Order: sequence, then structure tokens, then C-alpha cells
Amino acid sequence: MKNMYRIVILFVVFMSSFSLWTGVAHAEKQPYRHMLVLGASQPVSNADENRMSPILVYNWFMEDFSNDLYGQIGVVTTRVFGIIGIKNDTVFAGIQPQLNHNIYGANHAYQNNGTLDETRIFKGHNAGAELFLRYNFIKEFSALVSYYPGYYFYQKYKEEQGFPFDTEETTIDLPENHWEHTGLLELMFDNVSKKDINRIKHGVLLQAKYMFTHRVGYGTFQDSMPEYASDITNTHKIYGHLGLYYNFPYDINFLVDVYGGFHKNIDRNNSDQIGSYTSQTAPMPGYFFGEFYHNRYAISRTQLGFPLLPFWGTRLQVGFNVLYMPENNEVIGVQDYDRTTYRSVSVQLSTKLGGVLPLMANYAYGMDAERYNDYDGTNKKGNHEICVIVVMAFGQR
Repeated sequence: MKNMYRIVILFVVFMSSFSLWTGVAHAEKQPYRHMLVLGASQPVSNADENRMSPILVYNWFMEDFSNDLYGQIGVVTTRVFGIIGIKNDTVFAGIQPQLNHNIYGANHAYQNNGTLDETRIFKGHNAGAELFLRYNFIKEFSALVSYYPGYYFYQKYKEEQGFPFDTEETTIDLPENHWEHTGLLELMFDNVSKKDINRIKHGVLLQAKYMFTHRVGYGTFQDSMPEYASDITNTHKIYGHLGLYYNFPYDINFLVDVYGGFHKNIDRNNSDQIGSYTSQTAPMPGYFFGEFYHNRYAISRTQLGFPLLPFWGTRLQVGFNVLYMPENNEVIGVQDYDRTTYRSVSVQLSTKLGGVLPLMANYAYGMDAERYNDYDGTNKKGNHEICVIVVMAFGQR
């Protein structure tokens, strides 16, 4: 443990010295000390359960730009973290202690018809401290490297522990508590200009990311079927994101986002949560959060935004979304999804209430979703998703 402290101290001292050596100008400060986002995503469908995904984001910022010092405390729904480091126009580096709740596929287990296999829902958490460095070669091009040693621990549900949802007792065998060492390399080109609380964008975003994870002491994850059992040690993940944005006269904004993921050696306990507005790596509006498991996917989102009303900055944004997953699925097998392509339409109504408080109301309809209801034995197509977000900032500097 003493060696770890020494490494952290040396890292921060080195990066502080490096930032002074570069002799760059100071970065722009956060305009507010506190930022709060509240919301929820609620699916509505024929399924037995339509689980709400709460949205909570809180950030407190501390910046001493005369000394390139940076501090932050944050909460992101199921994640609590802090950041201590240095930040300027060229370098952002530091350490980020964190505690994560409901990691990976621990809090859901959807089948291909939208039903939950509650016997394989369990509690999963991790805790650790991430070391990171982002270096801006020029204003538009940056590289990020990070290392996260995290301790992962698990617990089965008992029937009475299912609040706020009724949950059956977990019956599958869980992995052993273990360490995971994750390294990340990200390259990003970003010349996007934003305005009007980031609702209007113009420019190009190109992001490529590689992630390597090594598990120590994982054991074997016994899933609901023997063929899904996993004792994977090393996992590789590659991500890509292309954003093309053009703002026409009168703030008519055309946006295209393409997301992609290619993963090797993953199971249901380290696969991405594909589906819903709220997914961090694979957002597919109109479907359940974490509805799909796959080692390869591509998502395209095409949107058109325009002013709707002449007051409060009210805008309307309509979109069409497509998710593609090849038949060869390393995670749960090809027989578990009836389609390789899933589509949805989306609409966002956004405004600033009283000209001050940002409110975003999102609606999406996943027309290819399958939803089976065990209570009445019906199977119906379609899933609605309603996602509402309120943004507040205070403590102006």
C-alpha cells in the first residue's frame, strides 16, 4: 500500500512539473461551482416489467488555475468519484478514486422478448483509483491514457432485497471477488463548436479508443446455461465514434453520430449495456437499458434540430436510429436475437423554462422490440421510452 501511495504522489508531482515545463496558457474555468442533472428514463411496453432508469449527475468543481490545480467531486447515478490533479490548456492529469454500483450486467438479465430472468440478477460493485493523463497536442487533437486497478465484489439477491422492484432470489453461481487491471488509450479529434447549452453543434468529432482488462482471481462465472459459463482472464475492447454536425442558417442543425464496438473475450459480466438513451457506450433510444449483449455492434443516429417557438429557446429535434449486431454473437449465442438490425425513431423537445432552467423531454419508439407478457401470454411488438432531464447550475464564479 505504501508503494501505491508513492506511485500516486510521484505521478502527480511529475505531471505538475510537466505542465509547468510546457509553459502553456491557462484553460477556461468552469462558469459554475455546482452542476446538477436530474431525470429518469421510463420504458412503456407489453413486458411484465418496465424498469425505470434514474438519472442523477452532480459535480462540484474546484479550480486554482494560478497553480494549475484541479479538484472535482461527482455522483453519476450509480457512481461516486473524486478527482485531484492538474489542468491547463495542454495537460489534464490526476487520480480519480471511485466506487461503482451495479456494474456490467449485474442489475438486469433480459431475454430476447424483453422478459427478465430474475434468478440471475445480482449485486455487483467495484472500487479503486484511476490514474489518468490527457495531453492536447493541438486544440483539436488530444490523447488520453489511464490505468485503473479495481476490486470487484458480488452478492446474491434474496427475495426481500429486491426494492424497489420485486426480485426473486439469485440462483446462479457468481464469480469470485477479484481484481481487474484496466488500461485505456484514447485518441480524439474534436473541432466541434457548441452553443445554446450544447444543443447546437457544428464540426467534426472522431474518437478511437482501446481498452485492455486483466482479471486476477475471477474464477468461473456460471451463467443461467452451462454453455455461457466463463473464466475469461484477458479482455480487449475497441470503440469508435464519428460525429458529423452542420449548423445551417437560423440554427437548423443536422447531426450524424456513428458508434461502434469490437470486443474480444467478453461474457455477460463485462459486456456493454446496449440500449436506451442512458447507455454510456452504446445509446440506442427506444429499447431497454442493457437489453442487448454482443461483442460487436454499430449504431447510427441521424437527427435534425430546429427552433420551434420564439421564446425560451424552445427547440425540436427528430431522429432515426439503427442498431446493427452480426449474427455471430460471442456473448450469448446467435439464437437469442431474432434480428441483426433494430430501428427506432426519436423526438426531443427542449426548452429553458422561464428562459433560465433547461428542460429536455425525449421520446423514442423501438418498433423492432419484442415484448412478451407472462401474465396474459401475449407477445407484442414495440417499446416506448420517455426520458426527461432537468439541468441546474449554481454557485457562479
